[in-house]
Amino acid sequence: SARRVVLKGRSITYGALLYFGEVLGGMWFSIIIQSLIAAYLIFVFIVRTLGLDFRYFLISCAVLFIASPLPFFASLLMPDVFAGFLILGFAILATSWDRLSHFERGITSAVLLFAVLAHTTHLVLLLGLTAMTVGYVVLSDRSQWINIRWLIAIVAACVVIAVLWEVMFSFAVSRAFGSPPIRPP
Repeated sequence: SARRVVLKGRSITYGALLYFGEVLGGMWFSIIIQSLIAAYLIFVFIVRTLGLDFRYFLISCAVLFIASPLPFFASLLMPDVFAGFLILGFAILATSWDRLSHFERGITSAVLLFAVLAHTTHLVLLLGLTAMTVGYVVLSDRSQWINIRWLIAIVAACVVIAVLWEVMFSFAVSRAFGSPPIRPP
């Protein structure tokens, strides 16, 4: 009898985004969502982190959309695109926490969470960024510790949710198919 194999590391979370895209019109929904996330992060970076006027956001978008591969990468239907979103979102939270509204903190944190749920390697990337940030703060200026405590709480929540999600996925696959998912080399 044929044995069903489920691969671990293939995100059902990112797969859900693609599924909704397919259901709602042939993947355009997924591309638009990824493009909106890129535009949102660029907006928050330019306007909140750098403190520049909205005009600079528009100019930056025009330059990025015309003279960079951003539109191409934002349209890739692969979870890898969220690695860049994770890095930029983390940088925004790490450097601009006090300048962000609660809504902006929540949306940016949700992008981080989706990124770690979209691909298992993004969890390692998030932990590495956090370790480097904490190391920098500890070695350079301990007074900055207060500024990153919320960032560490967000990262801890993302890590716990990602690990629990992976455990629940493995449990559900084991119950449904009689064998756990595998992670090939």
